[in-house]
Amino acid sequence: MNEWSILNMVFPFAVPAVLVLLGLSAGTVIERNHFRRLEEREETFADMLVTDLKQLPGNPDPARSGILVTGEAVIGGDYLRMVLASLKNIFGGELGHYTRLMTRARREAVLRMLEQARARGYNAVGNVRLETVDISTAKGSGNQGMPQAVVLASGTAYYQTGKAPAKPTFVPWDAELA
Repeated sequence: MNEWSILNMVFPFAVPAVLVLLGLSAGTVIERNHFRRLEEREETFADMLVTDLKQLPGNPDPARSGILVTGEAVIGGDYLRMVLASLKNIFGGELGHYTRLMTRARREAVLRMLEQARARGYNAVGNVRLETVDISTAKGSGNQGMPQAVVLASGTAYYQTGKAPAKPTFVPWDAELA
């Protein structure tokens, strides 16, 4: 066999392998960068009280009524990782890609809600609720099987006077995979 015939046999397998590796590494870099940016943004809200309690803790200012604040996030998944996750699904076990996808969407939605509250002059959010929606398999969506994490965060923004309680009762970004 000459070198051209060997090259012709290897080339059809090498190009897809290189593309798969590029896709995996690009997806990993994008995910890590998003987690890093989430951490940086979360640090700016360390002074805000965030709770899932219906009864607002601390000292809500009676002169300022609370308002509804929301944050939505739709995070698209990596198609290549979805394929790998479907293979893992055959054997069972936790699908880490989907878990990280939901974690990113949840943290992003809560941050957007807090940004909305701060932009309107409030320093606390109570009665926080999280909702998830599956739009990837919706009829007529055209995205059959494409992983997407959709999270809606909502809460009541209020202005707290005086000293905040020592520890927030709800820290939405305190996740194991963060």
